[in-house]
Amino acid sequence: MLIPAIAAVIIIAGCGKKVSIHTTNGDVDADVDVGTNSANININGSTLQTGDSVKLPSDWPSDVYVIDGTVKAAWSTPNVSYSASLETTKSLNDAKTLYESKLSTDGWTITMNGSIDAHSAVIIATKGAKSAQVSIGDSDGPTVVILTVVLDNGTNTNTAPGE
Repeated sequence: MLIPAIAAVIIIAGCGKKVSIHTTNGDVDADVDVGTNSANININGSTLQTGDSVKLPSDWPSDVYVIDGTVKAAWSTPNVSYSASLETTKSLNDAKTLYESKLSTDGWTITMNGSIDAHSAVIIATKGAKSAQVSIGDSDGPTVVILTVVLDNGTNTNTAPGE
């Protein structure tokens, strides 16, 4: 629900504007900066970048390998979670094999590893209280890799319903 609201704000607000996004959970103040084929949004310290010239957050976890390719989107809540979507020229199988190796080499324990179908795979790993998920998919275009890292350093208090 928040993503469509953000998209509307981007279109309406233009470049370098401070805006308030109205959500069902209350108003959220946002800094919106829209450039040519890209957008940067900062909401209360959480950031989203998308477009043609995206960079990973400067505090991206150093023990999570980032495959060679083009970063198309990156979002983060510092010290809580990080995600990135990349396009690469590597095949699905090459990307999967590379991540299996890199995660193990970097001290991660792979807890789930499998192919969903001929065009997608997922790897889930843990390292201490941290978790990482690598989702890989291909179709008629480049291979897409989505990385998600969740840190648990005592600041992440989200729980599932009923917990």
